[in-house]
Amino acid sequence: MRYSKNFLVTIDASSASYDEQIALCRVIAKNHGKGLRIRGRLGQNNPNRALYSVGGSLYRPSSQDIRLEHATRVDVYLKK
Repeated sequence: MRYSKNFLVTIDASSASYDEQIALCRVIAKNHGKGLRIRGRLGQNNPNRALYSVGGSLYRPSSQDIRLEHATRVDVYLKK
């Protein structure tokens, strides 16, 4: 179950149509008069996982933001 009412979709970052899907999300956001927030997700068995673990160079104790270049999937949210 998603907890945010602003959640739009999850996109596979390695998908060939990734750029097209993001462009479509931007059109949807514009039609609703809102902005777009794209948040990276590590996913299972991601080789970059150690960077975000405790002791990793990109670790944050709360509200982690995964860099898009490290993400296997991205969640797209509409911003107010």
